[in-house]
Order: sequence, then structure tokens, then C-alpha cells
Amino acid sequence: MPKKGIDPKIQAELDELQKSLANPRAAVISSPSADNASTISPDSVKAAGSGALVPKAPGKAAASKSNPAKPAIPPATVDKDVVPTPPAIQIPKALPKPIILKVREKPKEEAAQAPVMQNAAPSKQNAAPSKQNATTAKQNATAATNSAAQSVASGQKVEEMPEAFNEDDDIQPSPISNSKPNILVAASNLVVKYPNKVALDNVSFDIYEGEIFALLGSNGAGKSTVLSCLCRQKTDYSGSILINGKEAKDNRDNVISTVALVPQEFSFFLDFTVRENLDFAARMYGLPGDLRKQAIEAMLAEYHLANFANVRARNLSGGYKRLLNIAMSVIKDPKLVLLDEPTAGLDVSMRKLINGAIKRFKHKGVSVVLTTHYLEDVEEVADRVMMLSLGKLLSVGTLSELIAKNGGPYTIILSQISGDIGRLTAMVGKFKNFEKIVPLQNSIYLVAQQDKIGDCLAELSVVFTSSKFQVNKIDIREPSLNRAFLGIAGH
Repeated sequence: MPKKGIDPKIQAELDELQKSLANPRAAVISSPSADNASTISPDSVKAAGSGALVPKAPGKAAASKSNPAKPAIPPATVDKDVVPTPPAIQIPKALPKPIILKVREKPKEEAAQAPVMQNAAPSKQNAAPSKQNATTAKQNATAATNSAAQSVASGQKVEEMPEAFNEDDDIQPSPISNSKPNILVAASNLVVKYPNKVALDNVSFDIYEGEIFALLGSNGAGKSTVLSCLCRQKTDYSGSILINGKEAKDNRDNVISTVALVPQEFSFFLDFTVRENLDFAARMYGLPGDLRKQAIEAMLAEYHLANFANVRARNLSGGYKRLLNIAMSVIKDPKLVLLDEPTAGLDVSMRKLINGAIKRFKHKGVSVVLTTHYLEDVEEVADRVMMLSLGKLLSVGTLSELIAKNGGPYTIILSQISGDIGRLTAMVGKFKNFEKIVPLQNSIYLVAQQDKIGDCLAELSVVFTSSKFQVNKIDIREPSLNRAFLGIAGH
């Protein structure tokens, strides 16, 4: 029977609920989603009978004394909609410490001289500094690695290489400039005479800022005499040597501040440690206290001597003695470095290390004059070459110029020939672009001039399409500085 004062719709719902009271769970009124489902418990029915509003609790049914709180949604519905809990994120106990990289600031003079492109995109303007910063950061990281290592006992012979031995990685190409390089040294009509010989006979040359200038020649050619004049050890020459526009023999202070000579002989105290030798050199050049300490640490890091700072110089291997020799000479930051056979008598790894140091001079804008008998070292580091013989100037030019003019032809050697070698000899004999064709035993030598090598290779391609014979090995000897030197010097 409907009770008075109760809305008919609510009464209908109450009637429906009374039919399902046998179910111990609270009845659920269907709704668009389980999250919005409303529940009515038996206590709610009593409240409704007294005219109270039926509460709507989202998500879960209200609890009663006789019926403890249970999920209002049937188990099937729960299993269907429950989202699995994601796995916990594993957080490491300790994060690695960040690496702080120190970047050398660009000198104000360089910043003032650097050209600014008005229409350049911002991304291009930012690309160059970031590359410079990465290079400088790598050098600092290498220096920190070497400095952190413990120095060996003073009486122990040092032979091993440092861990950070990779010179090619920290050498970047120098910026390309269309402007004509400035002349740092201008030598004109240089003549040096001894009682029984002429060491230099009317020699003239220029050395540009930031270039590596190699002197080549046999023993007695005059290479060391050129170095002696440039560093003002020898002033009884005729002619002129201008360094920074000033005559070398008349301007001692200008030469001392600009030029550093690294002799082939060791010029340090054997019983001093590496650090003590560097400190002596810095004091001799007049570097003040704080600047002297900074310069010493820079030399230890740059020349891979940090591991051996407290080792006596006599206990260093030959290669590290040569590095100490260089570091002591250049600690004053010169503009021109004279290197007299810096790699003589060293193994391949130490030659690579010193050649890397030479290339770094160029990258810093420092000029280098290098004497050596290792032509492969010249090909690796030099920009221009001057060839001397018995005091006379034979040739001056870039490597490519000297090789193109005097490096000789290409020589192609066909060998390990199987099949009809007579037929092959007759075929190559008809080639028109080769300068010379010489059959020799089971090989054929073909000589091609540099300006015709392309046409010669095109002719040679038909050899490999024939089924009558087979060439199993081909050697190509290119024009080289060695051939150029032998051709110019006449030895």
C-alpha cells in the first residue's frame, strides 16, 4: 500500500527493493557507468519511508551492521574494468656526479677581429662556438685525467705511454680564410760564410703567421744555419732577416720574446724533476708567480708530463725527454717555434705524439720552422717546404706544388698474370696515353704522367674484361715528396 506523503516514483523503487531484500548485498540502481552507480541499503529504505532523501554515494555501497561493506559492483564487472597496477620504477641509489667542463674564453683580440655575418642564421652563429667548446672541453678532460694519476718513484725508468694518448682526436682543422696570410719572417739574400765553405748562398724566403714551414736537405745543406740566424745565435750574416718587421740582429728583445728554439740536444738539468725544470725555464723568461704556476700546469698537461712531474729528468725515456725539451722552450708562449729534428731517433708512437704537438702550434696560430730527415713527417704536418743543397735554395712551395712539379709520374705494375701474357703485352703496347710500357718477367710496368693518369686508367680498363688472361695483382706508385726531393736535390 502506498504511504501518504511519499512520491509515487520513490514508492515504486521501494517496492522493487523489498522484493530483492533476500539478496544480502545492497541493491544497485543501474547508471551509465560503474563510477556513477548509486546504492541504497536497508537503512536507506527506512529513511525513505520517513520522507528523507535517498543519499547517492558514488562508487561504493554504504555499510550496515548486518551487512558489512562489500563491493557494490558484481565481481564480473570488477574483473573486466580493473586496470593492472604498473610496475614500480627502479630508482638508483646514487646518481653519477655531473661532469663540469671548463671552456677557455676567447681572447678579446680574436673576438674583435672575427668577422660578423649580418644575414647569418642564429643556428649557424651558434654552431662554431659549440664546436670550439667541445674541443676545448675534451682537452681539459684529457689534462684532468693525466693530472689525477700518481707520479712514479723518482728512481724508476719511465717508458709507458699515458692513458690519454690519442693526438689526432684533439686536433681540429684551422679556420679557412680567404685573406692573404701575414708575413712573420722575411729573409732576403741571406749569406753566411765560414773560412772553408759557404753555409748559405743568397737564400730568400718568407714564413707566414700560423704555418708549418719545413726545411729539407741532406747533411750540410744549411738547415741548422738558417735556424741559428732566425734565433739570433748567429748574427754575422749578410742580407736581412725581418721578424715582426724588425731586423733580427739589431733587436735582441724582439727575438727573445717572439722566437723559441728547441734544439736537438737536451737542454735541461738531468737531476731536476720535470716540474723543477719547467719552473726554472719560467723564471728564466721572467714569468711572475701566479702566471708561472699556471704555465707550468699547462705544459705538464699539454705535453703529457703530468704523470711524471716529480720524476727526475734523467729517468725519463728518450721521447719524454724530447717533450720536456719542447715544453721548456715554449712555456713563454712564443709566436715562432724553431724545431731542430724533433723526432730524430724516436719510435713511431712518440713521433706521432710530437707531430700532434706540432699541429697544435698551427691551430693556435703559432708559426713553426721544422728541420727533419723524415719525409713522411713533413707530408703529415707541413704546409710549405723549402729545399736546400750545399747552402743553395733549390725550391720553395706547398707540398702539392712540389709533388706536381717534381714528384715524378705514376707507375702501374701488373703482376701475377695468368693466361696468355704475350697477348696482354701486345694489347697494352697499343695504349697511346702511357709514357712508357716495360714487360719484365711475369709483370708489366706502365708509366703515366700526372696530367694523363685519368686517360691511362680508362685505357687500362679493357684489360680486365678479356677472357684470354687474368691480372691478379695491381700496384700503383703515386708521385711523392720523396721523389720530388730526390729529383730536385739530384741525389
